[in-house]
Amino acid sequence: MIKVNRKHDRFSRSVFAKDILHHLRLQILSGELPAKFRLVEGQLAEEYGVSRGPVRSAIHALEQQGLVQTLPNGGSEVVGFTEKHANDLFDMRENLERMAASEIMRNESIDTQPLQGIIANMLRNGISLQELEQLDIEFHYEFMKLADNWALLQLWGTLRPIITDMLTLSNRLNTANELIPDNHALILKAIEDRKLNVLLQLVEEQIKLPRQLIADWYRQRAAEETTAKSSAQ
Repeated sequence: MIKVNRKHDRFSRSVFAKDILHHLRLQILSGELPAKFRLVEGQLAEEYGVSRGPVRSAIHALEQQGLVQTLPNGGSEVVGFTEKHANDLFDMRENLERMAASEIMRNESIDTQPLQGIIANMLRNGISLQELEQLDIEFHYEFMKLADNWALLQLWGTLRPIITDMLTLSNRLNTANELIPDNHALILKAIEDRKLNVLLQLVEEQIKLPRQLIADWYRQRAAEETTAKSSAQ
């Protein structure tokens, strides 16, 4: 009889759930899964080639993130994600990072080595866009940690999964991803030079481009949907 390593089996299932969660969340944020779309466990399990467990875990996580709601009959449907939702997210992220910048400047001792290491990795030859996106998020997480403010870090961490996927969407629309390491190097320099006004401006600029790209994309999608409805009538 073959012995199954149950601990490894559970770990594999959790990875599946994480991958499914990421894929479904990206589809919701992009509008591929619109508001009122029903998420049927059995159907999704068949599509992903997994049991219902990982799918159920992913749907539960989406509900916790406010992207899915449970219906009175026990089913689940997509809440939807609009341009306003995206703007709310960007506003909150900018406010949190501006608050963190002010806290960082008040700290007497700042260890910027984690930020330096991330930038060095960004500059590696042959780095993929996916790796660059992950390093981008890690940079901002380490930036938040420098504030040494538990509440700020917890709030930013709660939004991190959606921030990550919005970054993925904006990078699909952006043709200047090679500028990411340079922008982060400027943030690092502002921290090391203790220039708060420069740092606040850089935080705003970091969010300005993806905010605009996402807003334009949502408006274009809305216009296309309106045109499609008019053509169908």
